[in-house]
Amino acid sequence: MRPNLYIHAGGSVVDFATLESVATPKPTDSHTPIPHSAFVCAVEETARNLGYAFDNPQFALAKDGARFFGLAHLGRNIGDSELLVGLRNSHDKSYPAALVLGQRVFVCDNLAFSGEVVVGRRHTRHIMRDLPTLLVRGFDILNLESRNIEARTEFYKATEVSDRDADALILRSAYDFGALSTRQIPRALEAWRVPPHEEFRPRTAWSLFNALTEAHKPAIKDDGTPVRADMIRLVARGQHAIRAFDRYFNFVPLERSSLVTDDVG
Repeated sequence: MRPNLYIHAGGSVVDFATLESVATPKPTDSHTPIPHSAFVCAVEETARNLGYAFDNPQFALAKDGARFFGLAHLGRNIGDSELLVGLRNSHDKSYPAALVLGQRVFVCDNLAFSGEVVVGRRHTRHIMRDLPTLLVRGFDILNLESRNIEARTEFYKATEVSDRDADALILRSAYDFGALSTRQIPRALEAWRVPPHEEFRPRTAWSLFNALTEAHKPAIKDDGTPVRADMIRLVARGQHAIRAFDRYFNFVPLERSSLVTDDVG
């Protein structure tokens, strides 16, 4: 299955040959843009050298080629979710060269760019020197976060939840953490009380978390595509739900790390 790159704010999907044809502006004393295609190649090389894949890539350009967006499969799963890598690069100083990694990756040409791990580098003089180290650091953090995701999943599966606690946590997730909209609350309650999938029938924190995930699913338009506004909010609300559940059930990650660099912008 191909990952979904959300392009609706003036961008267009392109192939790699088109990326290679985009002219890169000349550097100045304060700005050193890099070719979009070179950034893709650097990310792909790093991923493959570290044992990941770089499958089914999708690319898009906006602003006459000045802004680039990309997304690809990394060929590894955590539970039922596949790890993804998102990329973006700019020639117009709108944002740094950056990648985002994880299960809940969202890349859009409206500049939405989110996931479990985000690292980036501003376009200053030594960007090409620093880029390999930065990319390896991103994948190292992904390895850490993957272990935390696996530990969290097992913790949630082993934690029993009563209906009373489920009702309370759904409301707290919505009103204290912003993990659900008002219209999603009854959908989450229904998914908990009547699980849509057999594997979520056990009365555990994992089943409850997936009830929220079910409520997060975007509305579908008449043409069969998801409502983009819902997709933009989906990743953020998923992260809010994780924070709500971790705090409520006292889950402590195996390790702590800053998952966003100061240079992402």
